[in-house]
Amino acid sequence: MKYTAELDFAFSRSQRRLVRQWALAAVGLLLGVQLGLGVWRWQAAQGALTDLQAQQRRLVDQGSRRAGDKLSPDQVKLAGSVQTMLGQLAVPWEQVLGAIEQARPSTVVVDSIKPQVQEGSVTISVSCPDFAALNAFTQALAQQQALRDVMLVSEALADNGGGTLRATVAAHWWVMP
Repeated sequence: MKYTAELDFAFSRSQRRLVRQWALAAVGLLLGVQLGLGVWRWQAAQGALTDLQAQQRRLVDQGSRRAGDKLSPDQVKLAGSVQTMLGQLAVPWEQVLGAIEQARPSTVVVDSIKPQVQEGSVTISVSCPDFAALNAFTQALAQQQALRDVMLVSEALADNGGGTLRATVAAHWWVMP
């Protein structure tokens, strides 16, 4: 009988424990390196953000000084009138005028329409024969989708003694998407 040598390549318990420990150590080292790189990138990004914000503040300060130094009084007046004109162009005129026209009874005459662009509102001056017509106009305006917060600001009888009632109605426009 011949005996053959048995080779046992299986790890013993202590060897398996050592391999597990080395594997866990390698995974821990890999996670630690990844975490360190992430923190380093985050700190670099924060530093870059701080630098960019400081540069933006410097540019804004320079721009505001330049703009204030170069404008003459005539240019300031012209810039104000251009701002007013652009603001009035921003009023949704089609919806506002359509709502007023739909709500206006035949006895009510619209004298003027004045927009307040910063507030998003419009002031409507009207003339009508009596308070019932004015009330009907105000109620109909409140039912329009393009206007909200409709309110009667003032009413008074005209000085000419003809019995005509003059009133001012204010409303905010509502721009529908």
